[in-house]
Amino acid sequence: MKKIEQHIIGFPKSPILQPKKFAIQKLDWYCNAIRPLNTEKIPDQIEEEIHHPNERKLIVSVFKDTSDSEEDKLGNKIEIDKFLESPKRQNIFEYDKEGKRIKTTVISNQKIESFTTYDYDQNGNLTLLEYNRLGYVQHKNEYKYDSWGNLIEQNHIKDVSHGNEVFEKESTSKYIYEFEESKIIQETFKFVDGHEIQRGVNKYKFKTDNEITDVEIKMLHLRTQNEVTYFRKYDQAKNLIEDYSIQNGKYHPHSMKYEFEYTNQNIWNKRWRKTMDGILTLYTERKMKKKPVANKG
Repeated sequence: MKKIEQHIIGFPKSPILQPKKFAIQKLDWYCNAIRPLNTEKIPDQIEEEIHHPNERKLIVSVFKDTSDSEEDKLGNKIEIDKFLESPKRQNIFEYDKEGKRIKTTVISNQKIESFTTYDYDQNGNLTLLEYNRLGYVQHKNEYKYDSWGNLIEQNHIKDVSHGNEVFEKESTSKYIYEFEESKIIQETFKFVDGHEIQRGVNKYKFKTDNEITDVEIKMLHLRTQNEVTYFRKYDQAKNLIEDYSIQNGKYHPHSMKYEFEYTNQNIWNKRWRKTMDGILTLYTERKMKKKPVANKG
């Protein structure tokens, strides 16, 4: 028996607060055969994350995205510094003394849009997630684990009263681990009028070789009998390096491969996203600011 990292069964990596105060600026250039890579052009999206270990906060700000025009009303080009004057939206992650994320606040146009809180058991496993928007908890997830800390059940519970705290279970996922065969079975259920209806079965096969993990997922929708096979591969830093799916013997149009370039500290500073036939669709650069940065947010 062993503990399986949750990113293998589809959970995204939780942002980690770094022990030193520094900033990372992420610059995205979208490109394809019509718009080839041009790093002289202002990036299509500009994002900055600032680590505040003393305050136990990580602030991620988006200053520009693909909806922003690069020209003003008079047709003059807007310089990159103008975009960096104030963020369009922010995610503020707060942590406890053990480095566990306890709250995420989403700010849009300088106003709080929503926040999510997280509770953990004595072993550090996430047990409860509550999503609060418009002044009340709209939905929450409850999590259960085996003695090794592997997730065995996730329940999605929704407020059906619009703020009067009347919650009903909307769906659930149950996980069965077959370690001898490197297999995980996930059964998904919906609740309709109080009745549990099985909707799908996902089968995960995983392989670990020199800290590189391959995951194969067969997803079967029981009502439609539609089956899709997903393939994911991660590097030793848990970065996704391949993400593709096959249906009826063909690649899905959104299937992608990723290539990374790393610094000496094993932090990636360049990333290329390509289609399965090698067409570049996104190029990203990350710039690290090692000097102390001013407090924001």
